Amino acid sequence: MDNSNQSSCNLPSTPAATAAVAAPPPETPEALRERIAKTFGAEVQLADLPADCSCGPFFDAVRKLRHFDDPAFAVQCGPATGLAVIIIPIMSGRLIDAMFDHNLWLAKTMATDWQGLMFFWFRLAGDRPQNRIVSEACWLFTDALIPVHDVSGKHYQPADFPMHDAAIETVQFESIDWAPIPGVHEVFTLEAAEQECGKLFTVGERGRTSLNQKTAVAVVKKLFGLKYYPKADQFTVTFRAQKNQYLETSLLAEILREYLAEAAAAQGVKLPAGELVAELIEKLKQLDRIPADTGLARFVNECLVPAVGSDVVMTELLEAYAAFIRNTGAAAYPERKFYHKVTVAIAERFGVAKAHDISRPRADGTTTSKYGFRGLEIKRSEAPEVPEAPEACCN
Repeated sequence: MDNSNQSSCNLPSTPAATAAVAAPPPETPEALRERIAKTFGAEVQLADLPADCSCGPFFDAVRKLRHFDDPAFAVQCGPATGLAVIIIPIMSGRLIDAMFDHNLWLAKTMATDWQGLMFFWFRLAGDRPQNRIVSEACWLFTDALIPVHDVSGKHYQPADFPMHDAAIETVQFESIDWAPIPGVHEVFTLEAAEQECGKLFTVGERGRTSLNQKTAVAVVKKLFGLKYYPKADQFTVTFRAQKNQYLETSLLAEILREYLAEAAAAQGVKLPAGELVAELIEKLKQLDRIPADTGLARFVNECLVPAVGSDVVMTELLEAYAAFIRNTGAAAYPERKFYHKVTVAIAERFGVAKAHDISRPRADGTTTSKYGFRGLEIKRSEAPEVPEAPEACCN
């Protein structure tokens, strides 16, 4: 063929020119291994995966669902590396989106994929929980050998690592929101309470099941955002719970009863029919809720301030409260109920318990001890100039 009229724009078909436009050579397994090690800041191990080999809890769990036998480059999660990983199947797109909505860091951290699974990597700060199959579609591994990429490149090209190239986020386990996965929050709540206070249920020598009330109280506090005051032997609502949810106390009690029954069944014991369970349920039913829009809540928030070296007694509080009610027109508690309610409100707002030995002078020059609170004072502008009989405003 006559090529004399060939355009000068055509590349000459020489070996050198062909090499100039050819794709770069694929990354070698050795180079990929080095890049993985640099990305994680951790040693990369070779996980050889014959069917009869156990390479740790992750591979044992996955083998029940998937068949694989290709060697993989893997990284160790655990205290030595600080790494942990949340794993969700790529096909579970709705769950991934929901987890992103509840955990903004999850969408920002580095992600890899292997065998149809997405791996969201993070560095775990604080307490390190155990490995867990959170649900059928979500796994948490904190101490396991985790695959990053197959060695042969048969299933994934080296350029596919990582799937989402980003810095590995540092996260406190307690800050992870598992709300998109039903039941997980309750499970982790019980685990945290048992680590803090001991097992929820214990079985005695005669086979009788007992409830650890401290653990049960811790569960209630964590599940419902409540505070518990041992001296007053009662629960109160925290600001967070007031802001986010309103539940009838009878409903809280029923939720707790169901929770205890499920926890007992999960641990293979019978729910104790003894007084402890009934007592705990009753405390919850008697929960004192102090809504933010009542006169008492406004009085505590607007009229009381911390003051080192100061104190205030109950009768002075009642006088100031009566003046506040007259000035604002807010609904008032009767005197007897006010003393009980204000004790709870002050403990919740300022963390101050009621004292029984605050000194006040008598008319004869001696002193007497009264109930009240140390470290607080009534704002001067709020104190009544001419106190009226409390009964007139607070009946």
